[in-house]
Amino acid sequence: MKKFFIFIFFGLFLYSGEIKRDYLLSNKKAGNIEIGMEVDSLLKILDKNLIKLVNLNLEGFFSPAFEIYDREKKLSLVLEIDKFEGKWIVSRITVYDKNYKTKEGISLGSSLSDLKGNYKIDHIDTVEGYFYAIVEQLGMSFKFKPEEKEIISIIIY
Repeated sequence: MKKFFIFIFFGLFLYSGEIKRDYLLSNKKAGNIEIGMEVDSLLKILDKNLIKLVNLNLEGFFSPAFEIYDREKKLSLVLEIDKFEGKWIVSRITVYDKNYKTKEGISLGSSLSDLKGNYKIDHIDTVEGYFYAIVEQLGMSFKFKPEEKEIISIIIY
């Protein structure tokens, strides 16, 4: 009887509807989402209740994107999408979730010193009051508020 209850408990756990998230940031990837991924494939791996299709209206133009939320309904990722060779694909990923980290542990809240200690910063750009440290080897740029000196978002391109 004890084995039966263990089996039922384990079965319920497997069928709980939870989609396990991978939080590793690597070259062109945030977990199991990657630049160039087709939207059809993307929608197969994400919980439809945690996705919102939006228009970012970048520079006044239609700019579709998916906002991805965590279970607490906090914004986790923004996936910009674009049409390429007749298919909608992920063209840029912006990370707003501290759970996403590089192999070396760099995430939101990490300092510029942390970033410099683990990666070669190819250049730093300043745009609209923020500065961006670009790490070409990762295909990422790390956004900082100058006064805080902590990463506030990570852009994967």
